[in-house]
Amino acid sequence: MWLSEKKDKNKRTLLVYYYREWAHGKLSFPCRKPMDEVADRHLKSLGLIKTAFEPALAELRVSLTREGIRLGKIYNGSWWGRSGLWFAEYKDHWFWLILSFLGGIIGALLVNGLTLIINAKK
Repeated sequence: MWLSEKKDKNKRTLLVYYYREWAHGKLSFPCRKPMDEVADRHLKSLGLIKTAFEPALAELRVSLTREGIRLGKIYNGSWWGRSGLWFAEYKDHWFWLILSFLGGIIGALLVNGLTLIINAKK
């Protein structure tokens, strides 16, 4: 599940905020602002957060679900994490891609140079 880039920007930002709170060891935390209640309702309908009213504190408390934690972790990271191109098993993927491209160019230059040398001796 993904939140769209333009349409759900406020919801993504709010999910990242909640994820950072969760990452600091808080299992539940207050709703950030009253205007975020619309975003909270949407995130709750998607199953990314759970809400509960705390009567003693007179505030709405929010906690993340497993899917909310997973998605918050992705959105909290860089573009590599969001795109899914930066997994542990692919961490050297781009390095090897560039290295093989340069190797192909060097190989082509060597073949071209050797061909010129062999043709010059004939």
